Amino acid sequence: NLDPDSLERAITPRTRAVVPTHVYGLPCDMDEIASIARRHGLRVVEDCAHALGASYRGRPAGTLGDAALFSFQVLKPLNTFGGGMAFTRDRDLGRRLARLAAAEPWPAERDVLKRIRTGRRERFFMRPAAFSLTGYPLLLAASLVRARPDVYMWESVRPLEPFPASYRARYANVQAALGLAGLDRLEEWNERARANARDRVHIYYQYSAYVPDREGLVRRALHRGVDLESHHMDVCSDLPLFAESATIARGARRTAESVQIPVHSALDAPLMERVAARVRRALGAGDEAPVAAAKVAGGR
Repeated sequence: NLDPDSLERAITPRTRAVVPTHVYGLPCDMDEIASIARRHGLRVVEDCAHALGASYRGRPAGTLGDAALFSFQVLKPLNTFGGGMAFTRDRDLGRRLARLAAAEPWPAERDVLKRIRTGRRERFFMRPAAFSLTGYPLLLAASLVRARPDVYMWESVRPLEPFPASYRARYANVQAALGLAGLDRLEEWNERARANARDRVHIYYQYSAYVPDREGLVRRALHRGVDLESHHMDVCSDLPLFAESATIARGARRTAESVQIPVHSALDAPLMERVAARVRRALGAGDEAPVAAAKVAGGR
């Protein structure tokens, strides 16, 4: 997460806002960040894409700055097959956001139906049993030649000018209905992830760990039926898009070097014990041949 000391060193006369990202569902140190922002006259916009339902010192993530952005993409804690939400307590800013949203066109019915059908298929193949028979064999085969096919599954980081046409559409009513229904179960889903992690700190969108020999462990765990690399993380300061304003971001690079142990709400207690046992064996083993896996713990 964003380090307050690094933030203060990166501020220049051109800086107007800070966007703390609550990576993997763990809130940033918002009191220190807010204090620095006040001292320099900066706005704070929280990136809560991973953190719906998380809290910081008793306050919900998304209510700690001037505004916040949430994502409802298919992998996120609340899935409405795309879209998102902006939140602010500033009435003027809220009215401006509402006007911007209202100016966008309504999506065509066929596009909404296609989005929902595609999302449902994606969610199906992320289930442990389905992943065992589909994504896992592909990842296993790729690991044998040390290839990384997962990087082609993620949207590339690119300038948003001109704004992509696929982004320019209002939030469909059926997606809003799905989101409102999902809110009733959000805490239940988050609680399952917390229970699987045996902790009560954050919502565990991903349960990340720093390990020795990361690449080797990922391969050994995959050979035992567990995917420890389900989420791709770009380091902004390493991307050409940010080359002119990049600063040293050792913490961000460390985040990209972690593994993600599956703890999501679709996993029951027996599966969690199996995941833990296989990760322990992978940590203690060298490169070996793959072993059969009855069920594989994959994406959310």
